[in-house]
Amino acid sequence: MLGRKAEADKLWDGIIDEYKKGQISSRPDLGLLAFAAWHRDYIQDAKDFFIDATAAAQSDSIPLQALNNFGYLFLEKYNVTEASTYSGTA
Repeated sequence: MLGRKAEADKLWDGIIDEYKKGQISSRPDLGLLAFAAWHRDYIQDAKDFFIDATAAAQSDSIPLQALNNFGYLFLEKYNVTEASTYSGTA
């Protein structure tokens, strides 16, 4: 947002590298990974990571930031109707 794309890309790539090394597994971290993949334009991967981060589970709660960002991904890349389903605004 500040025009420092190279620095941001380095951060996003670092998060993706952590995942590749098996260091990301919690739902909030998967939400952050999805956000990083989205910003590196790995849209299908981002969608898959958001699904993993926001899937219903009994053991822990769904990270609201991941759910919100998932809706924004759909708003930007897919369609408004589906976006409202994921962002909880429907």
